[in-house]
Amino acid sequence: MIVFAMASCQAKAIADNTTVYIHTVEDFADVREPLNSHVGLEASSVLESMYDYVQVLEDDFLTAAVPDSAPEQKTSVYPRIKRMADGRYIMFFQGGQVASRILYSFSDDLKKWSDPEILWNPYNITTGEGKDVRRFTTADAVVLPDGDIIVVCSYRASKGYKNGIDCGLVLKRSSDNGASWSEPQYIYEGTNWEPYLLCLPNGDIQCYFTDCIPSIKDSGTSVITSKDGGRTWNGYRKVSRQFKHVSEGHKIFTDQMPCVRLLNDGKTLFGFFEARLEPDFPADDAKSIYKMSLVYNDGFEWEDLGDEGEGPKDRLTNVFEGAAGYVSVFPSGETLISCNISSVFSMKLGDADARRFNGRSWTEDWFQPFEENGFWGATEIASDHEAIGAIYAPEGLSIGKFYLNHAIDAHVETIKADGDASDWKQDHLFFLGSESPAQAIIRPSYDEDNLYLLVECKGRKAATELYIHNAAASDLAPGSSVYLKLNADKVMESAALSSKGKGREITVTASVRKGKTKDGSEGYLAEIAVPLSVLGASSGDTLKLNACLGRDTFTGAAEGKPATWMTVRLK
Repeated sequence: MIVFAMASCQAKAIADNTTVYIHTVEDFADVREPLNSHVGLEASSVLESMYDYVQVLEDDFLTAAVPDSAPEQKTSVYPRIKRMADGRYIMFFQGGQVASRILYSFSDDLKKWSDPEILWNPYNITTGEGKDVRRFTTADAVVLPDGDIIVVCSYRASKGYKNGIDCGLVLKRSSDNGASWSEPQYIYEGTNWEPYLLCLPNGDIQCYFTDCIPSIKDSGTSVITSKDGGRTWNGYRKVSRQFKHVSEGHKIFTDQMPCVRLLNDGKTLFGFFEARLEPDFPADDAKSIYKMSLVYNDGFEWEDLGDEGEGPKDRLTNVFEGAAGYVSVFPSGETLISCNISSVFSMKLGDADARRFNGRSWTEDWFQPFEENGFWGATEIASDHEAIGAIYAPEGLSIGKFYLNHAIDAHVETIKADGDASDWKQDHLFFLGSESPAQAIIRPSYDEDNLYLLVECKGRKAATELYIHNAAASDLAPGSSVYLKLNADKVMESAALSSKGKGREITVTASVRKGKTKDGSEGYLAEIAVPLSVLGASSGDTLKLNACLGRDTFTGAAEGKPATWMTVRLK
């Protein structure tokens, strides 16, 4: 925390004991962003964990759904969460790392989940090699524009798989938000891992999958396509591979566990793939390592690489060690990638082109929200400002929701700092609330004289500290920065900061009022007017904002370094 010297506070606090409604971040879940609204500003975007939504769904979650005869299947692995057309959530997962069955569960709020139900169960079969068991694994799903859900998983004969016997991809559909499911539809035959579904704006549905020969560690990504809503599939082609080595006269490739999204330009397919590499080949004990690659395709149709080709040409190959990648894209332009790095679920935000990702390098500045180690995670966009993440861990499924804090344009509004927030039209906000149930939302506005901040805090005992800086000045230069501290009763301190951390008295107008949230939690609202003259700012300038709520601060924000704070533009 910045240390500064000051005399008694000169804030004009307006006393009002009337209880007011305290908004929380949930009240703004439907706020929309124009497409690519933050292109050029993505470097200042960060994800903030939402404490109320981070949980571990322990393995007894599966107790009733999986028979006691299969104890190795009583772990929830490979989670994929999707938002259905009715606003609820459905999560698909498998029982056990070497799965036999696919299950699903529902949630209204991402906090409580229904008892799991079985989508696919293993069953006995007979192949050319004799008696066997058909197993089901690694499911992925997509919600179509008409609300239908289609889910695809890999099937395989337990014994015959290594010889390519009885394996492929199978699909089911629901037209009633998961209440019932169609009969299974077999859409591909051949050894495979990890299918992934993508619905394109023209109505095409692509099913990507790891196309593999497991016995020789050969893989690559292939795709099949449906042009009729998932009812028929064709167009098989191999679309992403990198050459590894030659083994017994065979060229061996990799590029596997595909996840592909369409970027907001409407034409670029961006893939985030895992590579399984053996640097010590042909040593008999050559061990595999895993690295991540980024691939790009201009248009919806990929070049068919055939049996010998490598590609695509536009790619960043093996840029860091990691595994099990996933991609999501925010409407505002930020690209979100996730993967496992040393068994830690790790995320990075990038620009709208998915070329430049935040952080100094690929080995630093990953957002790692879960305490538990794990593997096979995934993300999904829940709203224009929220992403969901989930990953298997030995303790159970780690699930979380994360708020997208990014640059806000503070528009001119007529505001009175009187504790009555009904005159606020600004509905874009910064969220702070990763460390405890206490949370704060902050909305900025301005006029020719003042910067206005509306701070609403859930948690009466939580003090909120605010740091405001004129981005045009050098870090904390005299006359460019302001510090405010408030709690449920008053603005406790305010000062203009200098580069040496000392402050001079300033006058702000503020009203602090106690209140309650929708769920009855106590909190407070603070409406604050800070003279722009104190900051040396005016219309058209950019400000930097940091906030502290106890020990919680914005992700990546460093004390005394405004360049790492959130961006407010006086538009």
